[in-house]
Amino acid sequence: LPQKGAGAGSFEWDFVAGNDRCSDELGALYGLPDGMAPASYAAWRRAVHVDDRARVGALVDQAIRQGVEYEVEWPVNLPPGVSPRWMISRARPLRDENGTISGYLGLSIDITEQKLNEIHLQQYRDDLKGMVAEQTAQLVVANAEQQRLNRALRLLSDCNVTLAHAR
Repeated sequence: LPQKGAGAGSFEWDFVAGNDRCSDELGALYGLPDGMAPASYAAWRRAVHVDDRARVGALVDQAIRQGVEYEVEWPVNLPPGVSPRWMISRARPLRDENGTISGYLGLSIDITEQKLNEIHLQQYRDDLKGMVAEQTAQLVVANAEQQRLNRALRLLSDCNVTLAHAR
């Protein structure tokens, strides 16, 4: 129940016995029907969106090779028409009595709201940059016009002075 309320699911990959496990909550977060949670490492990789699968897989594979903890953000590979979902997975290696890595124990957390906020913030920043660029261009034009008018006023003033002295 705590995992469901937190938008999280746990997993354990057993590299020795192949007895991989994951919580039911994990399958729901991946948009899968009940009982279809991706327990294995290979099934988990398929849950990562195709566009990010190589990047995410390489990061996790490197952590496994080095025997270190990992943390990786990734979009879920969902069916067309389903709202996008992002996850962050954190896992640590499990070691046998000899210190050899026997698997990984981890947690995946739904960070969709955070990612959507980041996307909206970036769109807002981009919009602001566009407005600043537009305003800057308008100021450049206005400044050039102001300089032109100042030159014209100086010329007119010089003409008035010349006329005043000529009388």
